[in-house]
Amino acid sequence: MKKAIQFLILSIPIIFFFLQGYSRRWNSEDAFITFRVCRNLISGYGPVYNIDERVEAYTHPLWLAILSLSTLLTKSIELSAVWLGISFSCFGLLFGILGGAKLFRKINNEESLYIPLGSYVIASLPPFWDFATSGLETGLTFLWLGVSFFMISSLLKNENKIFIALLWFSFGPLIRPDLGIFWIGFSLLSIIIFSNFLKEKICFGKILIFILLTLLFPLSYQIFRMGYFASLLPNPAFAKEAFGFNIKQGFHYLSDTFIPYFLFLPFISALAIIFPLASKNKNLSQKEILIFISFFILGLFYIFYIEIIGGDFMHGRLLLPGLFSIFISVPFITFKKPFQTFLIGSTLTWCLLCGIYLRIPYEGISERGIANEREFYVSCAGVNNPVKIEDYRNCGLYGLGMNARKSSFFYHENIGIAGFIAGEKIHIFDRLGLADPIASRLEIKERKRPGHEKDMPAEWVIARLEGDFNDPKVNYAKKAMECGNLKDYLDGIKGRLNLKKFLKNIFIAIKTVKMRIPVDPYEAMQRFCLNQKEGNQIKKESGGLI
Repeated sequence: MKKAIQFLILSIPIIFFFLQGYSRRWNSEDAFITFRVCRNLISGYGPVYNIDERVEAYTHPLWLAILSLSTLLTKSIELSAVWLGISFSCFGLLFGILGGAKLFRKINNEESLYIPLGSYVIASLPPFWDFATSGLETGLTFLWLGVSFFMISSLLKNENKIFIALLWFSFGPLIRPDLGIFWIGFSLLSIIIFSNFLKEKICFGKILIFILLTLLFPLSYQIFRMGYFASLLPNPAFAKEAFGFNIKQGFHYLSDTFIPYFLFLPFISALAIIFPLASKNKNLSQKEILIFISFFILGLFYIFYIEIIGGDFMHGRLLLPGLFSIFISVPFITFKKPFQTFLIGSTLTWCLLCGIYLRIPYEGISERGIANEREFYVSCAGVNNPVKIEDYRNCGLYGLGMNARKSSFFYHENIGIAGFIAGEKIHIFDRLGLADPIASRLEIKERKRPGHEKDMPAEWVIARLEGDFNDPKVNYAKKAMECGNLKDYLDGIKGRLNLKKFLKNIFIAIKTVKMRIPVDPYEAMQRFCLNQKEGNQIKKESGGLI
């Protein structure tokens, strides 16, 4: 009977997470950007958004690869994304619980019921429900983190499998580049945990294998990225200025998630469980303590990174990997001590309130530019679960995509749904830069809403169309694209790719990583082509319009 009750206690968060995630299944506007790339890849055009230029419009190559393979079997990108997302999310939570159970047996040898409080917290937070699907890589992120926790927990007694663990960790940056924080942390943790193993069996060959497995997938894809896309970073990283500071907006993003759900309460419970247990429990070795502390600290560091770069425009989304790492590392506790019973009761009360009542206090987009993304697009589609592209037929973006089919190009700030409908033969100019090589590199004058700070003027679009134009601004833009690093970059992403061009693109990627384009075409022409005196003369000859 006790085993059945224990099984039920461990299963409840997984079942609840699945039911809530499935009831809120959907595919987001941004997911359809990936879906268009996926369709182009399957059709033989390569992993590109527009078939006539090689731009990495996604940040999740592993998710794209898995989604493409699944679509070959199911013939439906949208359904594959939903079922893969929710499956990965739930299995990630499952492996996290299994890893916690392994460590708990070292803490407590008594046959008493134990509670995975951290997993209950994860399953109770609405942002986890929204992004269990969504068509984005978040579910795969949960799976990677959960399996990583399980592998580190279980490999304490099986050190010969360290190399499998390192190989698994190296997938992280291919799910999202910012998961490199965890990848580096997990790799260092493995070195510390398995230091005795390395000392006992030390040899040059094994050290080399250790390094190669740690770097294998990230380094291989980075070389591919540089040679194929002529870029050191994915295009959205340039569009969002992923390495620039925007601390004020990041604080708004953090408070937008923490305040509505009173997240400081489960955080206090987590601290009250982890640190006393780690400092006082005699059944734990230093390595086991290190696992709990490392996952907790890495989660905090990840959240700190997201905060200083300004967060995201989707409510809670980019904080979820950090929160998952923090709460999945919370050790299981029992009812045998009054204080632990209090922690269980208070945290489960919070879980109940959060799951039933606590919600963000706005619909659509907040004053700070943060969107209740799922509710916004559910409202736009007019259906509860907009999964397939046809579910968005009542949304204005669907109509824009249908109209785009009648043209040779489409210029807009929303390129997911509309771009997917328009088809691969219609060139999409993304005003905000996620999929556009010019817009993504524009200079930012002022930090604003993340992902919406760059707005490409029409002159940069017209300059790339065939024909002669009398507008001086268009001619300045054309001239700028024919000079210097900007020309090298644009040449690198267009035309046929051979080995010579691939190798040349690697050097272009390095030298153009800091390249930014002035929004004003005349200033861009001056920067890339001319000195000040020559620029003023051309400006005078072309009518002086800037």
